[in-house]
Amino acid sequence: ARARRRALCPLLTPDRLGMPAMFAQDAPWAEAQAELSAMSMYATPRNKCTCLLNCCARLNLGLAARGGGHGADEFLPALVTVMLHCPLRPLAASIAYAGAYRHPLRLEADGESRCYLTHALSALEFIRTCGASQLVGVSPRAFAVAMAVGLRGAALEEAEAVTAEERSAREVPPLVARGGGSGLFFSMRW
Repeated sequence: ARARRRALCPLLTPDRLGMPAMFAQDAPWAEAQAELSAMSMYATPRNKCTCLLNCCARLNLGLAARGGGHGADEFLPALVTVMLHCPLRPLAASIAYAGAYRHPLRLEADGESRCYLTHALSALEFIRTCGASQLVGVSPRAFAVAMAVGLRGAALEEAEAVTAEERSAREVPPLVARGGGSGLFFSMRW
């Protein structure tokens, strides 16, 4: 999933998602990403839904400030863009958890939470399954090439990370004996 996300980052730009340029300029991506990233710090479904609501509120305010009226055609590409640049595994787990464990009557009472939860689930599914036919101005061949290059780059990064972990695992600190009294104690010296 991480490799696919890395490969999709250069492909899933607001213009390729069909978002008008006036909405994509200087959008509040960083603030919205911070709200989504905060989801993993909370344990309750209610707090996770609150983070999602805050993210969506920031996106809506930012889109409204740039072009006045906007709808789902502008909001969903903005949400996809924001989610793509967040760590997807914890984000997907947090959203699934909030959807599964938030009391249904509470979601019914707060239609806004339910709406944004549905948008978030849709955006995650789009990131997981999108192809060239769903992007503006991307041929199937260009999509395949970009994905291959991105996946290869992600595999190389992962191999380098594993190598670095193996190197640090080999550097085990020596055991140091500390004596005294009735016993001998060993401790690691870092």
